[in-house]
Amino acid sequence: MPAKPGEAFDLNGYPIEVGDLIRTHHFRCHRRRIHYLYHVVRLHDGHLEGVPVEELAKPPGGGRYWLKSGLNCTQIINGYNADSALTWYQRPRNKTVAAEYRRLVEDAKEDHAALVASGQVSRNEG
Repeated sequence: MPAKPGEAFDLNGYPIEVGDLIRTHHFRCHRRRIHYLYHVVRLHDGHLEGVPVEELAKPPGGGRYWLKSGLNCTQIINGYNADSALTWYQRPRNKTVAAEYRRLVEDAKEDHAALVASGQVSRNEG
């Protein structure tokens, strides 16, 4: 379900608002370098929408997505809300969302360690 303003949070628990520049993990290349997608958050039909940065300078295309309520595996890079004088890092954090993300990461690490110990995957996979 698409999120309304105040319902979506980044992986650190900061609320995602209109005008924020966010980055999302895209893929890891063969040299283990992480590539990210960058989006600007805007309001569309009352819901938050991530619009690719490059789309701001060219005609509309694909690559848009709705931000969901609760935890989004994104990170706010920069952002100023026009309705507030607070910058993104001054906003009150939702610590339960940040703790949920850290728990998910720890669970994934434990699952990967179990697969490595059982010999199902090598240490460098995953």
